Amino acid sequence: MKGDAAGGVDPEAANHTLATYGTANMRLVLRGLEAKTTDPYLAGWRQRVVPSLGHLAIRMITYGAVDRAVFGSIGDGRAARR
Repeated sequence: MKGDAAGGVDPEAANHTLATYGTANMRLVLRGLEAKTTDPYLAGWRQRVVPSLGHLAIRMITYGAVDRAVFGSIGDGRAARR
């Protein structure tokens, strides 16, 4: 924890799950997007990101975890749906 804090990471935020962190900061994430893209973006968040990575603590999300989530959604056929 001290190492995270020394590196500029808020120790409290470092222990939040991605789902909790995303919900708390979604307004910042969506700023600058056109209004017509907000709904599809949020649908992707709810249907793909939260089920596959939402349970992980922020500091536990790695490139490998994201790759597994993406390839898992492709293998399930979810990535092909529009």
